[in-house]
Amino acid sequence: MGVFEATAIALLSDRFSTGIILSAVALYRIISILADVSGAFLAKVDRQRDRRS
Repeated sequence: MGVFEATAIALLSDRFSTGIILSAVALYRIISILADVSGAFLAKVDRQRDRRS
């Protein structure tokens, strides 16, 4: 568990269960990773397109 997860649990544990908080954090991380990967893929495609021109 990282600082982000520990902070989320500390701030939200009085309103939500730990399982729900960790699930939300995991979903956030997955979406963030997918956004980074898609951005890198689009940059690669753009560079390849520029080389062909």
